[in-house]
Amino acid sequence: MNPRSYRVIKSAVHFHWESHLDSSLTNGFSRQLPIPWLLHTLNLKPDPERLGVFLDASGRPTTWTRGADNGSHLFMHRHALAEVEQKTGLAAVWTIIGERQAYSRIGNNRDASGPRTRYNGTLILQLGEPVTRSWHRPD
Repeated sequence: MNPRSYRVIKSAVHFHWESHLDSSLTNGFSRQLPIPWLLHTLNLKPDPERLGVFLDASGRPTTWTRGADNGSHLFMHRHALAEVEQKTGLAAVWTIIGERQAYSRIGNNRDASGPRTRYNGTLILQLGEPVTRSWHRPD
């Protein structure tokens, strides 16, 4: 294996149910959900009282999500992340990829655009401390 390549396991899957498939959901349904290996590793069960919340064996909320309309995400308590790392030997890596663009409107030219910057970064915990790397490139 190339020393600069790594296998990646996503911690969540995007579930989407379109409204035309079920008339009881007028606006459909969309949510990030923990994938099966994470549910099994942490022995998580859905909270019947709170949509998007998953509980550990003691009933403590461990992961939670919101729908795609408010920004898709899956949050996990730090103790659960440490448990996954201890049980599996996996390390969590956070990545960000994005861009920013500034628009300037000079006179009647509404399509004039200014500088755009693409940015990327990673974060990994090493011995419990965050280590970050980031880079950007102006277009």
